[in-house]
Amino acid sequence: MPKHTARILVVLAFVLAATVGWGCQKQAGTGGTSSETPVKGGKFVYGTMEEPDTLNPYISQLLESVNVSNLFLDGLTRVDEKMKVIPVLAEEVPTTENGGVSEDGKTITYRLRKGVKWSDGKPFTSADVAFTQSVMMNPKVNVSNRSGYDKVTKVDTPDESTVIFHLKEPFAPFVNSCFQYGILPKHALDKSKDLNKDPWNRTLNPGLGPFTLKTWKQGQFIEGERNKSYYGGQAYLDNVIVKFVTDPNALFAQLKSGEIDWFEFAPAALSKNIKALPNVTLHESDTLSFENYSLVMKPDSPLQDVKVRQAIAHAINVAQIVKTLYPGETQAATTQHPLSWAFNADLKPYTYDPAEAKKLLDEAGWKDANNDGIREKGGKRLFLIISTTAGQSDREQKEEVIVQDLKKVGIGAEVKNYDPPTFFGAFTDGGTLTSGKCDIGIFTNVAGVDPDNWTLFNSANIPSSTNPGGQNTGRINDPQINKLTSEGQVELDQTKRAEIYKEIDKIILDKAYTVLERWWKNYDGVNKRVHNAKPNPTSQGNLWNPMELWVSGK
Repeated sequence: MPKHTARILVVLAFVLAATVGWGCQKQAGTGGTSSETPVKGGKFVYGTMEEPDTLNPYISQLLESVNVSNLFLDGLTRVDEKMKVIPVLAEEVPTTENGGVSEDGKTITYRLRKGVKWSDGKPFTSADVAFTQSVMMNPKVNVSNRSGYDKVTKVDTPDESTVIFHLKEPFAPFVNSCFQYGILPKHALDKSKDLNKDPWNRTLNPGLGPFTLKTWKQGQFIEGERNKSYYGGQAYLDNVIVKFVTDPNALFAQLKSGEIDWFEFAPAALSKNIKALPNVTLHESDTLSFENYSLVMKPDSPLQDVKVRQAIAHAINVAQIVKTLYPGETQAATTQHPLSWAFNADLKPYTYDPAEAKKLLDEAGWKDANNDGIREKGGKRLFLIISTTAGQSDREQKEEVIVQDLKKVGIGAEVKNYDPPTFFGAFTDGGTLTSGKCDIGIFTNVAGVDPDNWTLFNSANIPSSTNPGGQNTGRINDPQINKLTSEGQVELDQTKRAEIYKEIDKIILDKAYTVLERWWKNYDGVNKRVHNAKPNPTSQGNLWNPMELWVSGK
């Protein structure tokens, strides 16, 4: 589910048939791709406002963890910048046409590349893939999303280069969503006493990527160096440095001076300044990231009342927030992207209507009996905690607007922000969202082309001590949504699936389970000395193609 600080929706799928028409990027200036002959050597510095909380992409909800892991770890497949699923450790993407997917959709066969070795020289085999599946389903591991993996009843490894997954029922997104972020080394982890805290999570060594970790200096940078034994050949770059700078203005200054080569997810307000830099290409990309104000429906919370949630949706002037902070971007009404085949064009955002908000609150029994400006009911004040990731200036500005908008209708609110690892942390680690320490959480979900949203909205994914990484942080428990999200995963007919997801979005809007703000537009500033920079609109991350990157000049 950018962070910009973004929470990632780890397993939403990418359907090949839906990729037509994508690649929605504009470039200001030259650069990015090149017809020049690649030059080997040099250092590339990638600047981001967010530091990963781990490099193991399966136990994190942070986009940057997935993004950086691309340097050190390969999956069976990967999603490119045009949202096409491409083979990596698999020889080809399984389909019914090539025999990789059975007619009933319940048997998936992967043929693996031969001769692949881990960075420590040990062979990569089908046993590593089967081990990864077992980790994904290990209840002791804080996996952020088990969707798809939980459909597997049996894994066959008839030889070292063949893996066969048997599913209990069809799972439409399986091939296009599972095992994309990496395969885990069985020989290094099968004896681990605690996979959540294993040192491998911070090194990915042994790994299966074109780079190996050289240094992780907490709060400053991660540096990777060329993996000289990489099965795919030698990367052009000697080193890749991912630098963490929380202040976007400082990142801009470093981009301008040449201290960094890539400014990831620059604020819209800086895009014109970046575009004006003579040594930089501005990449403007439509993305599958939607910003929302998640309403956290804890037990006994006033947000359990649909009228209170609808009142909040009318009370916040979302249109003005978008117009002021994100000029040129559009207010959202759905969780499915407008270019998705499951987009419901009939749905419209809530209008800003404080009078309607007051009326709904009155009907729900919330009154300001003592005239202190805050409504009460049954001796309880209508007071909410609003949280997001600290240091995000645009989010902090909108929080203040939201506090004032809510105050106008009699809802008290205060802001409490947290660093990204705490805000998106697991339930067992006291994560802000997962443990319900806020009432309104502001963050971005990175969706996939496939509309599967079971992970976000099915009640099976409500965070708890037994499901610490659950991504249904709003705690939605709606029988209709539970039924529809499950049906959408097993239905193989795309037309029927589209109707299912359109209905889910209608329910989410009608019952105001979240307040949707807008679909993200990413702004990436890339130094023109960098070649083959291809910003990725999906949760795969911008560093999805490290083997292609090279730099010219000093």
